[in-house]
Amino acid sequence: MKHFKKLIPLVFVIFYTCPEAKQNYDNFQINGKIENVKDGATVFIRYDSIVDSTWIKNGTFKFTGSVPIPTKGNIYLKDFEIPNWFWIENTKIDVYHDKNDVSKTLIDGGKEQKIANILEVRSKTTKRKIDSISTFFVANKASLSKDEKARIIQQLDELFQDIENNAEQFIREFPNCYESASLLNSKRFRWDKALLKELFLLMNKDFQETSYGDKLSKYLKLNINPQIGDKYVDFTQKDTNNQEVKFSEVKNKYTLIEFWASWCVPCRKSNPELIKVYNTYHKNGFEIVGVSIDEDKDNWLNAIKQDSLPWVNLTDLKFVDNEAHIIYNVNGVPDNVLIDDEDIIIGRYLKPKELDSILSVHIKL
Repeated sequence: MKHFKKLIPLVFVIFYTCPEAKQNYDNFQINGKIENVKDGATVFIRYDSIVDSTWIKNGTFKFTGSVPIPTKGNIYLKDFEIPNWFWIENTKIDVYHDKNDVSKTLIDGGKEQKIANILEVRSKTTKRKIDSISTFFVANKASLSKDEKARIIQQLDELFQDIENNAEQFIREFPNCYESASLLNSKRFRWDKALLKELFLLMNKDFQETSYGDKLSKYLKLNINPQIGDKYVDFTQKDTNNQEVKFSEVKNKYTLIEFWASWCVPCRKSNPELIKVYNTYHKNGFEIVGVSIDEDKDNWLNAIKQDSLPWVNLTDLKFVDNEAHIIYNVNGVPDNVLIDDEDIIIGRYLKPKELDSILSVHIKL
């Protein structure tokens, strides 16, 4: 978790009073200092698709470069990562970190970082409590009673909700900044759609049209989230032969949309049982359409081959932005939707045994 020491709020109040200060830099210059790391260690920076490296000398390091717009990045060494992602802007940026005490991490940068630091200060006490309680829970889990565990989990739930509340309030106060655009986009799979839309509309056009705003806008348009009892929603994605396939053209009398990924261990473990169900009912009008959240085509194809998946397999290789996943409000895999012979959704989150039980009632063998 990210923390800041007690003297920082005063500094951030000063930052807050002048967030519109103009920058007179064509490049960024990151001056870093890391305590308790040996000289000669390689330090890396990553942002966008760029990874750069340098060496630590006298406990310090420096990176220079240029970004067209404020861009999130982070710094890491081979054996540890500085937990704070920060905004890289074409200005001077100071980074301080103590490998032995993450609470001492400080980042002072441009306008966007100064605004982001406001949220960090507001959340630091809550994050410190979460760290403390989580550490205690892990260390003492074996000896805690059921009631004690329940109380701790409830405490953590309340603290995490405080973090969410802080984030919402921050976006309301500072809607027109990259930190809010990035933050709101990161919540698109967790927050209520109505709240997302309300906060999105607080942003001006410039921030609605950032890459973060663009993803959020597409999510708000696509996220229909049909429920059991609703008609299914059609979609089109590419199959293993790179051909576009419309779901409505391959569905059968009863069809399971199976949301999965090659790297999803529970998905892969359930495939043998799912294949048994498929083989039992396929000739009598049952189909499965696998929709993968993969973004690496080779991994996707290899998983299909390794698991001998006999059904239709589709993907758009967009990872969490897979359009079918967004349409059906899939927040994690495995997940699935069962559609009947009248195009109505009759099941969700079905395990192979549950699926078999439902199909045995509707399909005569």
